[in-house]
Amino acid sequence: EVRMARSRRKAGSFRARALLGILLGTFAVVLAVALAAYLVDGNWRRPAEELVPQLGRLNHLLAFWTVQVLGVFGGWLVPVTLAALAVRLFAGKPVRFLGRREGVVAATAVVLLSAAVALPAGHSEGRSLLAGQLGAGVVQGLRFLFGGIGAGIVLTGASLAFLAAVGIPVFAPLAGLAPRFASLGGRLAAAAADAGAFLRDAFAPAVPDRAGKRRRAPEACRG
Repeated sequence: EVRMARSRRKAGSFRARALLGILLGTFAVVLAVALAAYLVDGNWRRPAEELVPQLGRLNHLLAFWTVQVLGVFGGWLVPVTLAALAVRLFAGKPVRFLGRREGVVAATAVVLLSAAVALPAGHSEGRSLLAGQLGAGVVQGLRFLFGGIGAGIVLTGASLAFLAAVGIPVFAPLAGLAPRFASLGGRLAAAAADAGAFLRDAFAPAVPDRAGKRRRAPEACRG
């Protein structure tokens, strides 16, 4: 009886996961088709009255608001994420919406890419489409905190740090420059020491010698 109860629970759990996986997979496919139809051939520029008969009202609303809020990059991340969750459900693996490295990397890449597209000043329909309100909001926040130039510097630094964190050797060229900078630092230090000795020599007080002539103070008397 205990084994039968366990097998029934497993069967029920699998049916629930399979049902949820089917729903998520279906929605992912529908959203992907809607996004493709909305973005292809510049359809996003056409009024809704022309697109609704072709896409359907629900698909048009899904594609329109997904692109408006998340941009093209973030919009495509939604069906990809849903499809990945559906596959995990069918495979019997635990579903984790947050905390997985792949999800964090993908979301961070979308945010940085959308912000980079929205960073240049001036309005552009193409850039607004790619960045969405997500990228525009990130850039506005950075400009509010750091100003226009500071926003670009912070975003560039964050992008480089992200690339280095995922294993792309963006700082590898700097490793070869390190010995040169060290050598240059040594030369600058020696030059500074020579300059200090020259200035001490030039401004040392003159003292008279036994012959009555004035001469520079000896090394022992120098400041």
